Amino acid sequence: MLIHLNMWKIFIAVVFFLTHEVKGQLVTFDFVGLVGNEITVASNSNSAGVQPSAISRGPGVSATANADRFNSTGWTINSTLDPTDYLEIVLKPVTGYVLNVSSITIQHQRSGTGPVSFVLRTSLDAYSNDATNVIVLGSDPTTTQTSVFNFLNSLQLISETRIRLYAYSAESGIGTWGPGDGTGNDIIVTGSVATGPLATKFSNLTAHYLNQRIHIQWANLTEKEVVHYSIERSGSGRDFVSIGTESPTRNDGGEAIYEWLDPSPLPGVNYYRIQSLELDGKMCTSVIVRVDRPGGALSIYPNPLTGSTLTLQADMPRGNYPLRILNVQGQEVYRGELQHIGGVGTRTIELPGLKSGTYYLVVGEKVLPFLKY
Repeated sequence: MLIHLNMWKIFIAVVFFLTHEVKGQLVTFDFVGLVGNEITVASNSNSAGVQPSAISRGPGVSATANADRFNSTGWTINSTLDPTDYLEIVLKPVTGYVLNVSSITIQHQRSGTGPVSFVLRTSLDAYSNDATNVIVLGSDPTTTQTSVFNFLNSLQLISETRIRLYAYSAESGIGTWGPGDGTGNDIIVTGSVATGPLATKFSNLTAHYLNQRIHIQWANLTEKEVVHYSIERSGSGRDFVSIGTESPTRNDGGEAIYEWLDPSPLPGVNYYRIQSLELDGKMCTSVIVRVDRPGGALSIYPNPLTGSTLTLQADMPRGNYPLRILNVQGQEVYRGELQHIGGVGTRTIELPGLKSGTYYLVVGEKVLPFLKY
């Protein structure tokens, strides 16, 4: 009996280790002692289970010196964000860990003509929707501000994810802004780290129109102990509801591939994600994909792109719109102009030599993600 009791204690200890969750600061950044115009800065602390992080700038803003800060200029004066004006933080768990991110706290300061509006978006939905509350500074402050960005939906990370802090509504294009106050702990990413074997590792989630229905495909690279998958849909990219379930086909630790048809898509834009329920009660959520109904304001096809010709369909007012394609690092791989005569029209774009990966088509202030196979 004593032997069995000791073995049971060992079993409990092992289970505790495999499912232990630690809450608190996941990553912090400290800009004390910096000139302010550094190209990128590494995190100064990382919780166990979190790989070292880094912060960098989007292509729409430029580095400018300001002691003890990560400072930038060139922020948009528009009242809506510019998809290229951002600071980016990369979060990545160590293999076998899951990060649950709840909030990010930032100490920051602007010049008298710097931006006054701020929000976070993530690569989980290709930066299509606000992931947190919007911060708007009142009374035109130039003193150090403390802003807390709380994520609207649970942010569960099992692979590398990029979080972008967009700043906009600057009073002048030469206004400056950046995190840092000279005392440290300038950016704090808060949440929890859980350990344990992952039964779900989502890959290749795609969705596209097929005969008035939307064809959804995804893969689980490590399917094991999965109870079921829930296919979830939203018209806004925020409030998702389940529209169907799929049972696991393998559960042997190998790759399982699935496809599902949404017979009655919402009018306009549809957002999809997949959520898995595992035997231990753990739930994992995929990235979010967006599908625009053909004939909508803006759509691209084929998506994923398998050749070199991308077709853009636009239903927009007459005008000339700047057109760019960015990779996931925010680097520009194509630049042009959409000369639109108004109403519905199409434009083909030749992209020879484009490597496989995720890209973003930017037309004016509209951003559409697409995949290249």
